[in-house]
Amino acid sequence: MFKKISKLIAAALAAAIMMTGCGLNSSTPTDGDESITVTFSFWEPSTGRELETVFSKFAEEYKELHNNVTIKLMSQPNSGYQEWIQSQFVSDNAPDIQYNMPANLNKQVESGYLVDISEHLNRPNPYNNTGKAWRDDFIEGRVSAAQYFRGENHCLPLTGLGLAYYYNKDIYEELGLEVPKTWREMISNFDIMQQNDITPVALMGQKADAISWLSWNVATGLFSEEYLSDPKLNYNGDNNLDNHEIYKAIDQGYYDITVPGKFQDNYKKYISYLEEYGKYCPNSTGLDEAGAKALFLGGKVGHIFSGSWDLKAFTGDEKLPFEVGAFPFPNFTTEDTPSPGGSMAIVDVTALAVTNHAAKDQKILDAAVDFLKFITSADKYAEFIEATYSIPVMNGLEIDESFKAFQGGNRAPLGIYTIGSSKAEFANHNANVSAVSGEGLDVEYLAEQSQNAIVMAIEGRKEKYPEYGPGNNYEIDTLPMILGEFKPNTAE
Repeated sequence: MFKKISKLIAAALAAAIMMTGCGLNSSTPTDGDESITVTFSFWEPSTGRELETVFSKFAEEYKELHNNVTIKLMSQPNSGYQEWIQSQFVSDNAPDIQYNMPANLNKQVESGYLVDISEHLNRPNPYNNTGKAWRDDFIEGRVSAAQYFRGENHCLPLTGLGLAYYYNKDIYEELGLEVPKTWREMISNFDIMQQNDITPVALMGQKADAISWLSWNVATGLFSEEYLSDPKLNYNGDNNLDNHEIYKAIDQGYYDITVPGKFQDNYKKYISYLEEYGKYCPNSTGLDEAGAKALFLGGKVGHIFSGSWDLKAFTGDEKLPFEVGAFPFPNFTTEDTPSPGGSMAIVDVTALAVTNHAAKDQKILDAAVDFLKFITSADKYAEFIEATYSIPVMNGLEIDESFKAFQGGNRAPLGIYTIGSSKAEFANHNANVSAVSGEGLDVEYLAEQSQNAIVMAIEGRKEKYPEYGPGNNYEIDTLPMILGEFKPNTAE
């Protein structure tokens, strides 16, 4: 698979050349005799130097096109980066281009530190010649995600993030299994593996995030269609059920899983699916992240559910004695629930932005924006994906199916079964672990404790912020629209 990724990148390059006609085109007005230096700060998200290596290559290639422009890279330590960049803004010495997380960039927008690039986003990228607006070169929702869903004019997405199943292709071939597309097909594969004395799943049961990932996917697939279409839950009508919306529904007595009714019935169904899944994850609650990954890489386990950050470790090791593939969390069907909720997307991205420091000189500003267009051209971006094992945020790339496994669907994670006060002795997390481990606790007890933990979270927020509550509509009016307006799926 990824051992042969260079062939796929070659295909992407061929596609890019077809799109661009004669290759890369230059449109920047910065060409001339005057030397221009654009500074670009970033940190390495891994222990390697993948970003610095690929950005250095792009800087050199850009200079070949525009010999008067130098892209000066400023690789910084991950630890302390946010404090460092803030100090640069305060001292009026910020880099011209900045790599950062959307939540941090959104704060910088509010402080007036970033340049509005909407006029460029609304015009075609000259290095692509697709005829479409630059913003349309990106997967739907990703440009908005780059600015924390509070606008689409200052930030540019660079990489995505996702969750998927890594699976042992050799085991699949040995047992004659097909990659599952539905929950039932996946459970069938698990069952066949178990019958052949192969552990189906190495679950990181001691890792709280891993339990949440499972919860999000099951809840989203089973109930997001129903809950997002309910105006008494999804008050702002987007593709995300925010904690504030859940708090309002509970505080006003609408949502309660402790009393008989559809919400309690749904909770019981949800717990039953976790219990079913747990049968194929022996000793899961005793496994930490390192232990689960060691089992999978040892070749004796069929699957591990993890993130795109493991792509290089799981697929780039030439010494691994088996081949690894990846597939997205399977969909639920009408066999599981009346209104299947569709697939979940982790909509987090890393992003780039041009700072107000660049705006001091129009030529530097032009060159900074043009460099971003250059690195988001189809062929350069394909090289970037290969070099960094990142999840693409751009359309039209010829990439391995396993990359696509992490791109997700059109619904934000449904976290209604993962929230609750940290002060509660027993909360949703405990209930989820109990279900997966097969402890056999009474479901009504789990519901009661989980509901109580969320009520505690609401009361804690009211205590900390006395104005919070019905008077300000639980702050719902300030929520951003995540992944756009909710539109029902067409159940297959």
